[in-house]
Order: sequence, then structure tokens, then C-alpha cells
Amino acid sequence: MFSRRTLITTGTAAGAASLLSAALSKAASPGQTDSAPTGSVSDYLAVTPPSDPGFVSKLNKHFPGLLKDPIFQKIQSHAVLISNVSHETISAYSTHWKVTTATGGYETIIRHYFHPTHNLKQSANFGVRGNKARFTGKVPVHKAGTTRLVTPYFNWSPNCYRKNPKPDWKKILLENTSRQFFLYELSNATGVQVTVDALIVNQHTLIGQDLGNLGMVFRVTRNAEHDVAVATLRAVSSGASHDQVRAFLKGIARRRLPARNRANHRLYREVQQRHAKVLLRRLNGVNSEQFHRTLKYIKKQPKTTTGLAV
Repeated sequence: MFSRRTLITTGTAAGAASLLSAALSKAASPGQTDSAPTGSVSDYLAVTPPSDPGFVSKLNKHFPGLLKDPIFQKIQSHAVLISNVSHETISAYSTHWKVTTATGGYETIIRHYFHPTHNLKQSANFGVRGNKARFTGKVPVHKAGTTRLVTPYFNWSPNCYRKNPKPDWKKILLENTSRQFFLYELSNATGVQVTVDALIVNQHTLIGQDLGNLGMVFRVTRNAEHDVAVATLRAVSSGASHDQVRAFLKGIARRRLPARNRANHRLYREVQQRHAKVLLRRLNGVNSEQFHRTLKYIKKQPKTTTGLAV
């Protein structure tokens, strides 16, 4: 019998993970229904586990030399290759991890998508620049025809690996408590099964079971970022000075969070706090015209609905 553990971390990105127990799923309505595309997750993403006969050759093709790394050899069973077998851009997806141990096991959902951060290094690692890097989901997590190496510790493209062929394993595996937990549990696992729970195609269409509530999180995140940008643009347009805009954003970043039992509202506020810091960094690093263009770019993004494919 599997116990369900809740592992929630702040900050999701293509190379990181937000963990959420399936027991917390369906906290919000799925949103409006979209007419395209349709199908199942297997029509878009294919998972190749280490037990697959083609895993080694596929890994060597996309991540040459990695199998010779002694640390990766120890965590190879914690990894899967995920390929986009469709012609569509995948904006976000979630993976379901079912881990068996000698004492039982657990299941959890990991959500994968790129979101903006005030940490410039993170964006640089993905080769992302410009205003699209300041709005969640504008940078695709999985382009058509590509393959990524996915673990609870990282989500790498072949290009990311080529640029960093000597990983800092200590940082990668032990950077936070959730990664330390996974390293311990998976190192003692007797079986690991990974499937794709849900995905979002072209920023709006949700496909899959969505046990981890990917649709809600993606929708709330983008709308919170949009609302911060609109409010800031309103302040700028009303004649607020540079210092006044800075104070305005700092105020948003310091707002008190709602209680944890108000999950959707708390997520909305947490994203607003984070995005205020993103815009603060932008404000402090560019001239007024460039900052104004960033705000207008985000405002132009339509309100997000993540409708179920039909």
C-alpha cells in the first residue's frame, strides 16, 4: 500500500520541479474547454525508462559521455528520457512517480515548466533572453521532436548538457530538502515507475488526467504575473516616479500570504510576490522605455484558461 506524501517546493522551472501529492489534486475547476488539439498524453510525450532496451543508445545519442560519469551511474535508475513525438509545442507537463521500497513506497507528481525568476543565472542556463523569459510558459518546456533527460533533480535538454558536460553533482542532488529526500528514497527503491500525468499544448490546451493540478497552477501563475504587470503599468502611466514604482513593487513582494488552506489564493499571492521581484530586477537594470515595453508585453498576453481537450 502506498502512502501519499506532500512535497511542495517553491519555484518551478524546466530544470527544476514543484512537487504535489495527488491527494491535493482537483482543487480548482479545469477552466474553459478548448477545441484543439486532442488526443492522449502518449500522442505527445513518450517515456523511455532505464529498463527499456533502447535507453542506453538513446542516452548516448543525446547525452554523449554521461554514462561514463560515476555519479550519474549511481542515479541512472532515477532518470527517464522523455521525447516530444508530436508536432506541437509543449508548454508544461507533469510526471507521476510511483516508487516502491522495502517498507512500502509513495507516489508524487512533479510539474515541469519554465517560469521567470529574479535569478538571472537560471534564465541564462536555458539560453533565454528577452521579454518572453518574463512570462510563464512563453518558453516551451519541450519543443517538437526533442528529447529531455528528466529526474527529480533536473530536467536537461541535450544542449544544456553540452554546455555543462561536468555537472556540479553536489549542488544538483543536495541543493534543497526535496532533492535530498528523493536521493535517499530512490537510492533505496526496489522499483521506480514514471508516467506523464498531464501536459499543456501551446499554452492553453490541457491533456491528461491532471492528478497534480497542472492546469490550475499554470493558469493561476500566468494570471498572477499578468495582473502584477498591469497594475505596475497603471502606476507608470499615471506618472509615478522610478522610486515610487520601486516602492510599489516592493510592497507587492512583501504582502502577507493567505492561510495555507486557501490554496489557490495563496498560490496567486506567492506568484505575485515572485513576479514583483522579477519586475524589480528589470526596473533596476534597464531604462524607463525598456521597462515600459516589458510591462506592455506582459499586458498583451491574454488571460489564461487551460481547457480540457475534447
